[in-house]
Amino acid sequence: MNSQIHPILRTLALISTLAVQFSFYPELVAGMHFRSLPQQGESVTPMSKELEEASELIRKVVKLYGERKYEEGLPLAKRALQIREKAMSPNHQLVINAQVNLAEVYIALRKFMDAESPLDRAVKSYRTGNPTDVRLADLLQRKALVEYALGDSESAQSAYEESLRIKEKVFGVDSARTDNSLLMLAEFHQFAGHDAKAATYFLRLISVREKASGPNQNDELVDAISRYACLLGKLKKQEEADRMHARIASLRLKAPVVDSRPGSSSTDKEAFLGGGVLNGKALTLAKPDYPEEARISRIYGTVVVQVWIDETGNVRRACAIAGPFKLRRAAEVAAYQSKFSPTKLSGMPVKVTGVITYNFVSGN
Repeated sequence: MNSQIHPILRTLALISTLAVQFSFYPELVAGMHFRSLPQQGESVTPMSKELEEASELIRKVVKLYGERKYEEGLPLAKRALQIREKAMSPNHQLVINAQVNLAEVYIALRKFMDAESPLDRAVKSYRTGNPTDVRLADLLQRKALVEYALGDSESAQSAYEESLRIKEKVFGVDSARTDNSLLMLAEFHQFAGHDAKAATYFLRLISVREKASGPNQNDELVDAISRYACLLGKLKKQEEADRMHARIASLRLKAPVVDSRPGSSSTDKEAFLGGGVLNGKALTLAKPDYPEEARISRIYGTVVVQVWIDETGNVRRACAIAGPFKLRRAAEVAAYQSKFSPTKLSGMPVKVTGVITYNFVSGN
């Protein structure tokens, strides 16, 4: 796997996990899928001892997953799936749940090749039973993540597109429920260097969020416009990017004032504190690769990357805002690979935004 894929995976995984957490019908803990109650249409029968054991194993797996004890949870997830597959039909919902749980543990362990088989079996079951099931749409995003990790960008793109088609069919093309799939496709194409395709999906995302946005819901719209403005910078469409930034400023003026103190009930959970230049606060500041095309053309200089860092010190978003265009993507990839010391305010970890500068020197 290309060394540049890891930060991309982290960003796509974050977006995909958020989709799974809010869209899957089973009970959710830390992105995993577990449900003890039957779905509509499923019969309720007394559980055998083996099936009771499987349910207990699943509960333990979910707990261990939440504690990030993935290695401990792996054999339990395997055993739970073995029991259910032996006792139930292949398309039974509890079998599917166990398959997805096992895949999630493998993904957490970055064992993407092992995650592929249980994910494929779960996807096949949904396609057989109900190809327009919204849970299938969310599961396809996890499949896309795995395919991308295995180097199959074509299959990843196909899975993302199928996920979007299902949601459009169920909810409608302009529904807010298509929001996440549009974001996934936009970011996927941007990371892959398909900037024109990415722009198309970002524009659709902005349109969907405009229709869903109310006076207290401007943050998601601002985020979409900000991502699109960053892409416009790569496309050298600075005038249009400036219009997007002006629009962001206007939306922020309309946003309600909130108490930003940590612990306040009115705190904007997506707010990022300004942190200035962050190079010196990095625990690990990844060094960017010097693109061969730029090296041959003797392109060098300083690239400034704005980053949005979460409470744990991981880079959640990165956008090169200044510097030679042919060096910007390499600088963004390095930014995603960097790790920062968590920022605290009144003893509480907070999100922070700031800039990282990268100096590309000719001859290096």
